[in-house]
Amino acid sequence: MMQISIWQKYSTEEQNNLNFKRFNQSWNFGLLGGYIIGFILVREFHNDLIALVSAVTMVFILIPIGFFVDSEKKLRSYALNLPSQVQLDKKKFLKNKVEEYDSLLKKPEESFSKLGKNSNLYLHIAIPAIIAWVLNLGYTTSKSIFNFNFPYNLKDATIGSEWRYLFVFAQQLLQTIGLNLIGPLNLRKKHRLVQVSLLFDLIMIIGMAIFGNIYYIIVATIMMGFTTGLKQGLVMKINFDHSSYTGDSKYINIGEIVAGIGFGITPLWLGVLINSTSYHWSYFILSVLSAGVLLFYLIIMKKIDLSSTTHNIKGEVRSKRIGEDEE
Repeated sequence: MMQISIWQKYSTEEQNNLNFKRFNQSWNFGLLGGYIIGFILVREFHNDLIALVSAVTMVFILIPIGFFVDSEKKLRSYALNLPSQVQLDKKKFLKNKVEEYDSLLKKPEESFSKLGKNSNLYLHIAIPAIIAWVLNLGYTTSKSIFNFNFPYNLKDATIGSEWRYLFVFAQQLLQTIGLNLIGPLNLRKKHRLVQVSLLFDLIMIIGMAIFGNIYYIIVATIMMGFTTGLKQGLVMKINFDHSSYTGDSKYINIGEIVAGIGFGITPLWLGVLINSTSYHWSYFILSVLSAGVLLFYLIIMKKIDLSSTTHNIKGEVRSKRIGEDEE
């Protein structure tokens, strides 16, 4: 992820959008393909262990690829020593953008809508990074609980275990749609969508805890894949913009650590909970967590004027880019 952030700083808007799109497509298609393969393996061999062993084997096969990924230092060095024609194109791009920003300054009432849609201005640094980390913890914990509980859901509904892969496939497909949908939107629309998503998720999870209907739980879990994609889209852009603007990888690194806590720690305490009581209690716990995330998000975002903050950021980045161009 840090490599994408580094290229964001030295690329044009079109290149950034393409890089971000390909990055999202790569891991999403990988997950979707894996779920289909898992379904086929379990369906054909009637053995879940085969699918699990195949997944672990694939992970180990992919490890050597990491040795061919360029380091952050090497990427920065390469970007700063691009061929002369590329540097010339970049300077022309910067000059055009400065002229565009100057024209927008004369019409501030129109500037946010124009800049917020397809702009490489690090607009997401208007939102504190801690918002991204809390949202990240919330949706990774939620998804971990849902996926961990799926086998128990299917068992209670007397549905074969192989169908878990198709249900999770549907969940991930909706997540991919949400992720791609929120990407090109301006900052205020992203904020509103995430706000609605958090409220929607809380209502769905409370319904899981109170009613406990197994079919409702399965459908709600799949539907919340879409809202997860919306939240993930905002989280990724906040982390990318903070890291690219400051040149510090800590924002992405902390985001990955938080995701590791959500995906890695949750199954541990959830296994203990299910072993001693019932998986239904996890939905009560998740309701409290989701309410806390929503409350935190509303409190922090209420203090941020996205319109005025965007203008300030625009001016800061404009000055920064002029300085980079002169250098």
